[in-house]
Amino acid sequence: MNPAFAKRIPNLDLVRAVAILMVVAYHVVQWLPMKPKWLVFLSTPGQYGVNLFFALSGFLVGSLYFREKQNFGSVDKTRFILRRVTRTVPAYLIALGISFAGSSIFEGEKFEWRYLLFLQNFMVTIPYFKVSWSLCVEEHFYAALPFFLAAIYAAHKRIDSLLLKLFIAGILLLPTYLRITEFQPGQPFGASTTASQYYMDSLGFGVLAAWVALNGKSWIKDANRSVLLFLFLSITVLIGTEFATLTQIFGPGLLIMGICFAALTYFSSVSHQLAISSHAAVKTIAAASYSIYITHAVVLQALQMAMRKLPESFQSLWIVLGIIFAGAALAVGVVFYKLIELPLLRVRDRYYPSRKALSQ
Repeated sequence: MNPAFAKRIPNLDLVRAVAILMVVAYHVVQWLPMKPKWLVFLSTPGQYGVNLFFALSGFLVGSLYFREKQNFGSVDKTRFILRRVTRTVPAYLIALGISFAGSSIFEGEKFEWRYLLFLQNFMVTIPYFKVSWSLCVEEHFYAALPFFLAAIYAAHKRIDSLLLKLFIAGILLLPTYLRITEFQPGQPFGASTTASQYYMDSLGFGVLAAWVALNGKSWIKDANRSVLLFLFLSITVLIGTEFATLTQIFGPGLLIMGICFAALTYFSSVSHQLAISSHAAVKTIAAASYSIYITHAVVLQALQMAMRKLPESFQSLWIVLGIIFAGAALAVGVVFYKLIELPLLRVRDRYYPSRKALSQ
């Protein structure tokens, strides 16, 4: 079996752990009462850990689709979608309830029904549980992917290969066109930058990387060296965001980032396993990454509110507060994973197993 299609790939756990740590670091610094400018500079690229998650999610869900297609000759689209939904939605609803409760009590927010349908990322302004915008993007992608890939497989038998490749390339470039033509700086945090159509390329490049992994392209001569190359390119792009305008980042910047992140994910999956990838801390953070993501903002906001009651001299201890904030966010996420997400996943696998499990 292609190593990229093994049941669990330690190197991808490392990628997942890095992605969530980037996001947490970015938000920790944002929520600190006081912080030096250089720390803000270093942490700001962490917001694009979400884009790394997109590429990784595309790769993993693409791997599941292609693996089922390879093993069974077809994909049970209903089961495929329902397993994706039951993987994320139950824990999401609990985190949503917690976030809304806090927003209702302390900020007087009213419940918005669009959160139940993952449509809040199309709202002009997302009122609360702001991190959930990326979950909307992924849910929309999961719902559309099996039908899109089924159409591609069907078209492959009827359409010239070059035309099909050009069509796929056009689909992957469409989000960049939309971002360039529709982006307007200065808009509130909402649909202008969070709508799903703007991020389908990052997920799509991940799926394309999964397809490359399945087909085992022989032109890959040195995966280990390629990992270092795309790690360097990814870091360079992230640093470059500090010197680019929002228009440059949101337009071609996210396209370049998506390609680099998808390539980094692919080469990580087929390269030599790093020792750190199997470290207990990495495995724990990777396993709990979804729970950490959906809970960390609430934790940080609660801590910031608590910090306001302390003397200003204590608030200036940004190193201590940063460690406390980050440690609490990670710890709560891990607890949420073990007490809520993991039991829910076991229930899903018991009552709605994968097609492979049914065949064994």
